[in-house]
Parts: sequence; C-alpha cells; structure tokens
Amino acid sequence: MGDNGNGESAAKRRCADLVDAYFTIQETRKRLDLREQAMTRDEIILIGEKKACGKILDETGDAILIKTTEGKERNIKREEIRRVIRARFETVEEAQAAIYRWPMRNRTADISSTVFLGMENDVKKELGGVINEWPVWTKWLKNIKGIGPVTAAGIWAHVDIRIASTVSKLWHFAGHHLISVCEACGIEIAAGQGVCPKCGEKPTAAVLPHLKKGERRSWNRRLQTIVWNGGESIVRTKGGYRDIYDQFKAEELEDRFDTCPAIPGELAGLILAEEIGKYKAGTKVANSPQAKRIIDEQDRIMGGRLPFYEKDEDGSLMPGPRRRIKVERAPGHIDRRARRKMRKVFLGHLWQVWRGEEGLPITPVYIIGKDGHNREIPIPSE
Repeated sequence: MGDNGNGESAAKRRCADLVDAYFTIQETRKRLDLREQAMTRDEIILIGEKKACGKILDETGDAILIKTTEGKERNIKREEIRRVIRARFETVEEAQAAIYRWPMRNRTADISSTVFLGMENDVKKELGGVINEWPVWTKWLKNIKGIGPVTAAGIWAHVDIRIASTVSKLWHFAGHHLISVCEACGIEIAAGQGVCPKCGEKPTAAVLPHLKKGERRSWNRRLQTIVWNGGESIVRTKGGYRDIYDQFKAEELEDRFDTCPAIPGELAGLILAEEIGKYKAGTKVANSPQAKRIIDEQDRIMGGRLPFYEKDEDGSLMPGPRRRIKVERAPGHIDRRARRKMRKVFLGHLWQVWRGEEGLPITPVYIIGKDGHNREIPIPSE
C-alpha cells in the first residue's frame, strides 16, 4: 500500500527504515545472548520427576555435590539421578535445542550484546519522535497496552489507509485473511468463483493461506510480523485487548468440538473426536502426512466417500452437505485461534479509528462469533 503526500511519505519511509534496523539489531542481540547462555548456563540434574539446577562442584564419589542457583550446596545420590544435562555445547544450534526444551535460571547476558540493547533503545526513541506526526498514535494507539512505538511505526509505515477501503483489505494486506478451498478436492477457489473448477462442488472451507513453491505472496510479510509481535505483547498485559483475547479463548474452549474439512493441512494439529479405523478417538494428528493417511483410511472405510456434517442451530453435529471429520481442538490450537481473532479485532478497530481520523467513510466491523459475523466489539481506550 502506498503513501499520502510528500511529507508523510518521507516520514513513513523513515519509519520503515528504522523498524527494519530495529529488527536487525534485535535479532543480532538475541543471538549473542543465546550464545552466552549456551556457554555459561547451569547444569540440570533430573531426579525422578523433579530437577535441580546448579554448578557441579564434585562428582567423584557416590553422590554429586552441586551449588544450586540459590547459592546452597546439595548432595544428590547417584541412584536418584535419572539424567544430567551438561552446561556446555559444541554449537549454538545444539544449545538452542536444549535451552528451549529445558528451563534454566540465572541467565547471563553477553557483555557485547549490551551495546545492541542500547542501539535498540536509541531506535525506539527516534521512532517515538517520528510517530508523533501520526494523530492515530497520539490520540488512541499510544494508550493501548502492549502497543509500543515500534509496532505503531511499522503499521503506519506499511499501510495506506486510503487504499484499504474495507477492513477485509487491511486484514489481507496484514496476512490475516482466509482463502476458500474446495472441501471435496482441496484446491483453492478464486474469490467470487463459487464453484470448484475441478470437481464442480459448491461446499467450500475458509482456511489460512499457505504459500506454494513459485507463488508470489499477496500480503506484506513484514507487516504480518509486526502485527503478530504486537498481539504477543498484548496478551502479556491486563485489560483492553487482553480481555477480548480471554473472551475469545473461553468461547473457543467451550466450542472445541467441531468438524474439520478433509484437507491434510487443516486436519494436522487437531485431535480426532471419532475412531477412524486404526486411529482411535483422542489421537492427535501430528502432521499433514499423517492427516492424509487418516483421510485415506476414512475414504476406505466409507467406500470412497467421507461422512458429511454440518452444525445445527444449537451447535450439535448433524448430517449435511459438507465433507468433514469430527475433531477436538487441542489447547495450543485454541490459544492460537483466540490470539488471531484478537489481532483481527485490533486491526478492525485500527481501520475504523484511522479512516475516521482521515475523514474517510467507515462501516461497522463485525467479528465472527458463535452465531456468525454479527457481533460488533466496542473499541477499547487502553
């Protein structure tokens, strides 16, 4: 999306450059910190179902003497020890795999990374000065918990609200749109086409977009990352959009039993709510290849035709025209859906406030709920 006016264009370009520099500096700092954490962290001693963290002082006898992270010395009998995870690694990648798997304490930052932390803060300060030219930031966005100058500047730099005449266009440009896929053969259906060009079936499923090799992305990847980071910051706060996230998560948890299109990419990560051949109810579908095997198994059992389901008015499943499989959403899937919905609400409110500030026409933004796209959520002030 383009820019408006020479002065604003220059400010937006400046913001875009500063945001890119910020992310480059941040990634460099994180890698330096990770390297230092990998080389200086404490050993972890697994004792049955528990663990102890500390530095090993003596391991020559029948017990291992460690100095815990609290500074106390402790003897651990060898027969009680299930495993010792050493502090040293050959490579940063090896350390990263272990650190992300096992919690650690007393993280020590690399001294050299403090320079980059100072550079990050300098970029933030400069962004704070430039972004003050944007009325949406000074009048509303500045007060939203979890949204800082980096997120706001990134959004302002990459979006021309005059081109985003509908909230759907903003969602699409920010990578928060859905695409229509034929439930019978799984191919994407162009907007407004209505019928699958391959099999002629009408039932379609709205799914997240997945790039295929050679395809050009139709959304802004940097903007998608900026909005995602803003959403992660919001869920760490209290009030405002965090309350909206909590509301969505409670609804998703209540409505976790659902049906899924017979498409491998959509079934992966969900939990089967019905037995399908050798796959028992409660099986978590690990990946797309396993999802494909489950769909093939159901095809074989049903004689080449999957059962069809749809939701009744009370939410119960009944026979219908859609080719689907009964599933239960996993806790992680529920959380990701709630976060995505919250981010779309935020973008919808941003679209309304921004276009209103520019004097452009706006329409109510309706968010999908248990009873369809007919719920309008008030704009938070914090």
